[in-house]
Amino acid sequence: MSSRRSAPPPDAISSFANREPIAFTLRQLLYFTAAAEHSSVVGAAAALNVSPASVSAAISDLEAICGLQLFVRRHARGLVLTPNGRDMVIEASNLLHLAGEFQAQGRRRSGSVHGRLEVGILVSFAPTLVPPLVRRFLDAHPDADIRWQQGDLDFLVNGLEAGRLELALMYDFDLPSTLRRVALSPMPARAILPLDHRLAGEPKIALAELADEPFILLDLPRTRDYFLSIFAEMGLTPNVAYRETSVEMVRNLVANNFGFSLLNYVLADEADSAGSRVAAVPLDRKVRGTALAAVWHYRYRMNRLAQAFLDTAHDYVDEIARTERRDYR
Repeated sequence: MSSRRSAPPPDAISSFANREPIAFTLRQLLYFTAAAEHSSVVGAAAALNVSPASVSAAISDLEAICGLQLFVRRHARGLVLTPNGRDMVIEASNLLHLAGEFQAQGRRRSGSVHGRLEVGILVSFAPTLVPPLVRRFLDAHPDADIRWQQGDLDFLVNGLEAGRLELALMYDFDLPSTLRRVALSPMPARAILPLDHRLAGEPKIALAELADEPFILLDLPRTRDYFLSIFAEMGLTPNVAYRETSVEMVRNLVANNFGFSLLNYVLADEADSAGSRVAAVPLDRKVRGTALAAVWHYRYRMNRLAQAFLDTAHDYVDEIARTERRDYR
């Protein structure tokens, strides 16, 4: 039997022959996505080590080819993606990823996971989650390049919708319909107490028992609304004594008896950078739930690298959740 591949059928050849020629180049797509990421022609040019004129020309050529305005040029704010531009930058990123995979078919066929992945991580748990998760992934896939950005929920949502981020690990509440998600693990809110607090050793506690005590609020967009809504659901008004944008600051204030807090992601045996430890105690009532989730834009076509990272994140977060459940039995 001959090992030579059979020729494509005539109708397939005809289909390729009659296909409309592609007018744009991958270089134009690269310059366009870089300009979207940096919101600036100059910033994109510096990142790509090319001239600003080359980036500007690539954008103008793409706009002419597509018949769409991709950016609004504003002197004060640089480049701002139009609604059409936001959609097109996702598609451009998809095409660049496909081109990268095509170029590296040899390694892909050998089973290697490779390439660069832009991941967003919610700032409230990034210091705890990123180092061990990325280390585990790179140990298994040394040819991969994982780049991460920390930010609050609004930053991550905007990054996904603008195409700057391909995947984000974040909480799944109040997400727009343009984002798809897969839950990695439930993350119910828990009361964070000093170790010597009178309720620190309880299996569960009622939030009403803490309502009059000083409350330390994690004051990040959407996050603050979520925690305050928990009090409102129970007809309580928190005694907000401190507002902090850093989880580590919240934990350290609690550990030093400045008050209590509510957090979703906190490890039972975790110490902060100052060596302070806290108790994390479940609430006795079910409150508005949330989950730690992997999130991506609905237009983004998840490639082999992104899927492998998602699988690793799912396994790692599941291990953490099982440990937490065991520790709080």
